[in-house]
Amino acid sequence: LGGSIPGSLHLKMTQKSLEPPEDPTDVVDVIRGVLQAEEDAINHYRSIIKLTDGEDYVTQDLAITLLGQEEAHRQDFEGFLKEYTRG
Repeated sequence: LGGSIPGSLHLKMTQKSLEPPEDPTDVVDVIRGVLQAEEDAINHYRSIIKLTDGEDYVTQDLAITLLGQEEAHRQDFEGFLKEYTRG
């Protein structure tokens, strides 16, 4: 795609969803953070799939595979959230 991969010193760390909660024993808050991270990953892979469509089939195929895995993770954690928030 004509770009280059930045080194770790050039990466901007902006993901707030997996920051430790104030109460590290708050499982529901941790699960919600994981769900937000999964949603961010899903959106990222969808954008890669769109960008590579008709241009780079190998990368697109990899992104489709990874998207499926992230969607499965999201489903798992949605189930965990339901278990922990049952009244």
